[in-house]
Amino acid sequence: MLKLLQRQLKYGLPTNKLICIYELGFCDRCLVQELEQFVDEEIDIDLIKFDLLKSKDSVLEVLSKYPSYFETVFERLSY
Repeated sequence: MLKLLQRQLKYGLPTNKLICIYELGFCDRCLVQELEQFVDEEIDIDLIKFDLLKSKDSVLEVLSKYPSYFETVFERLSY
């Protein structure tokens, strides 16, 4: 519980799911909150990757509003 609180304070994000998305390389709080809609309630990094990759077209549409760096981060998730 203390570790989660520390991570919440560090990243400025309220849930473990958002923190996991952030730690995948999407280091923008607004972007992470937009990507949350594509992820089920899992807190496992591998399942979060799977959910994001499953919604590839929608995720890329969201990412198009952000710097291209985040598209590169997304492409690296499949490796």
